[in-house]
Amino acid sequence: MFVSTAASKIAMAACVYIGSPSSTNLIIAKSKLPTLKAVTTIPKLEMNALTLGARLTHFTYSSLRASSNVHQMLFFSDSEIALGWIKAPPDRKAAGVLVANRLEEIRRIVKDLHTQGLQCLFGHIPTAGNPADFGTRVFDQANCGGKVHNSFKEISQEHQNISECSQSIHESPVKTRIPYSILWLHHSR
Repeated sequence: MFVSTAASKIAMAACVYIGSPSSTNLIIAKSKLPTLKAVTTIPKLEMNALTLGARLTHFTYSSLRASSNVHQMLFFSDSEIALGWIKAPPDRKAAGVLVANRLEEIRRIVKDLHTQGLQCLFGHIPTAGNPADFGTRVFDQANCGGKVHNSFKEISQEHQNISECSQSIHESPVKTRIPYSILWLHHSR
């Protein structure tokens, strides 16, 4: 199962796909408007989008678990800052309360998925290949075409190589042909 997340000043979005090396299908997508109460930075909106993606993935897996054979969850974001926050231990002073709260929720969801036997990986996806990016911009039907569905096909076709990617978003990928970096999210007990 793949989830792609993105954010802009006007919206946050998450797309959940289920796939195999031969095909990928969009299962569910959700977009959300940012709060108007305060001005939030793009990295914090990206963190909110990752949280939205984690919630949506958890809901989707819970709904499909009896009828699917999912062993791995892949969370993709085009924000290296948000992925850096996920990689680092939660620290309210360094990251702020909003980020620390989102990290806590994501880690709680990942821990629950892990107890159900799922491996969860977080990785970077270039903005140009991020299908969730379409949910954060204004597009008309003529400009969108089939890009949303087709942009994740490459990940599906190369998904058997994802485990060979680097565990750090700052390291170069090892033995891989796909341009995505992966990192593990460890939870403490």
